[in-house]
Amino acid sequence: MAGNKMPAILYLYTFLIFMKSISFLVAFTLVLSACQKQDRFNPDVYFSRSEKDSVLVGILSHVLLPPPYVKGVDRIRPIHHSFYRTLILKYELDKVFLSDSGTYYYLLFRPGNKPDELRGVGGSFKMNSDFTLSEFREIFVTPILPAAEARKRGEFLFSELSSGDIKP
Repeated sequence: MAGNKMPAILYLYTFLIFMKSISFLVAFTLVLSACQKQDRFNPDVYFSRSEKDSVLVGILSHVLLPPPYVKGVDRIRPIHHSFYRTLILKYELDKVFLSDSGTYYYLLFRPGNKPDELRGVGGSFKMNSDFTLSEFREIFVTPILPAAEARKRGEFLFSELSSGDIKP
């Protein structure tokens, strides 16, 4: 009888080791996925959704033509932000980088003349605690291109800008 119990205990022992190994692999996979490096240029790393919208409105007030009822020099006043807020769905704040000096670098995509075209815009700004922009600079603008090409060129220029290879 003792001979019959031994294989059952051996099977149970093997099963427990197998389950322990599976548990270890699952835990290891979870730890690795949690530790994956976030995209350091993703705007969501720096801003909540509402903050990102405020930053985008600030950028648009600098790079777009003013509302039809406003003189150009007054376009960045907060009173006109409602006009730019109506346009933000057409624009994409694609990348943001905060330098050690407190300067933000950005990459924005604007719509082109056709639905499948884009134009990349990149530059820098500093930001106050109320999300108003100061020291704003538009540093590069790509030509209007097919979306994939505009993204490729814009991302290349942004990487050069954020690494310091393009000086504002």
